[in-house]
Amino acid sequence: MVVTSDRRPPVLDKIANNFRLGGWTAYNQFPVPESLRLCVSRRTITIARDIVKFIHSAHHGEHGLVFCQRRKIGDMILTQLGNSARYVHTDSNREDTEKALLEWHSGKIKVLILTNELGLSTIYKAETRFLIHGEPPEDLETYYHHACLAGGDGKPADAILYYSCSDLKDHSSGRIATARHRQHVLQSYCRNKSHCRRVGLLQAVGKLEAYTKKCNLCDACDQGYKFVERDLTKEARKAAELIRELDSKDKTLRYCQEVFAGKCTAQVRKNGVHESVHFGAGSHLPFDCIEQLFEELYLMDIWKHFQDVDDWDNLIVKPGSAVLRTQDKSFRLTMKVRDNPQLSRRGTPPSTLPLYRDDSDSAESSFTEEGALLDKEAAGDGKDCPMEVFSAMKALRLQLQIELGLAGPEEVLDDQTLQYLSVARPLDFREFKRIVKECSSLSMPEKQDKYAEEKWNRFGQRFLNVCIVARPPSHASE
Repeated sequence: MVVTSDRRPPVLDKIANNFRLGGWTAYNQFPVPESLRLCVSRRTITIARDIVKFIHSAHHGEHGLVFCQRRKIGDMILTQLGNSARYVHTDSNREDTEKALLEWHSGKIKVLILTNELGLSTIYKAETRFLIHGEPPEDLETYYHHACLAGGDGKPADAILYYSCSDLKDHSSGRIATARHRQHVLQSYCRNKSHCRRVGLLQAVGKLEAYTKKCNLCDACDQGYKFVERDLTKEARKAAELIRELDSKDKTLRYCQEVFAGKCTAQVRKNGVHESVHFGAGSHLPFDCIEQLFEELYLMDIWKHFQDVDDWDNLIVKPGSAVLRTQDKSFRLTMKVRDNPQLSRRGTPPSTLPLYRDDSDSAESSFTEEGALLDKEAAGDGKDCPMEVFSAMKALRLQLQIELGLAGPEEVLDDQTLQYLSVARPLDFREFKRIVKECSSLSMPEKQDKYAEEKWNRFGQRFLNVCIVARPPSHASE
């Protein structure tokens, strides 16, 4: 018997040849359970809070593993989880590690946070309900082995991988071809939105012929969007020109994306960027497509970040070493993006409606009318699809964030609350506040009531408009 942690076919063949094995069969100790739901999400500055909120809302009182290489983030997660968790990191001595493992297997603690990788058999627990990575591992092979740790009892489990695009960029020019290939495979898995994650993960470790059926569980299968190949060469060139234009202004990635999308915020007007020829150059694209485009340009070294911060959106954008590459006649960029009917229409792109009116315009009623039109336009034509309503609410959230100058989307409503609203679709303020209260992470009822009241007063009517417009006719008449 030969034991190996790498089960890819080339490795197994090499082992068989080295040991001169005749007939041989490979067995996997912990196969990836079919009930495991694989998800990938962008990492933000609120990563610790996002992880804790997910654990409390989706797996309260259940067992789970959290891999987190950033010591500061791990400490924050441990503080918020309290006595239900233990943290094993590089500075943990043998006694503390053994104590944490004993409490983990005995059920005394529910969550085990890890920075250094212990042996898989050491931390394996069949009833593990969730597996969270605060950042991508070294390669997809490693992630595959980690994914085998959740849902071993056959019951539903979640595996969530958080990433920032800066995690995926190969910063070492001297890496060998094999390492670069593994980096590319990991990039493809994290940035994929159109193909089943389970199929992609299993194919990456050598199961090309056995796993071609979609799991219908992962976030890629579940969203229900159609993805198509689009030629974004023209848009990429304009984005690169915008990056060069804003070089001296030290602007963040989110700022550049909003200028490219044609968002006329107060800061944009103050800097006079709304008069630039590149303002709104990507206004015909959905905002998630713009985010995807800027990610691709980063990986191509069209732009680079000025400093290291945990928040991807707040990186200072600077021209990269390949920024002039987009000017070559041979430059082409095609991407697989979410299908959007606007991209297929001929003619000029629709003009962008300013989110801020001129200061001289005091007609509040006209501003309210424009806001209502935006809400109705965002909600669609009453389509009974939670994912479409959820997308409309995310668009409205971004609009409110820009209008009010808020630091992040969480200051409006978090994803969990928007998902609940997109499914329940309340018709009055009482139902809206009840949903917001239930999704709150606050423990005291008085604080929950105050939180729900505050959200209703600031944003409630705008989101309620989306819910009402999106309601199916059968419900609207009730």
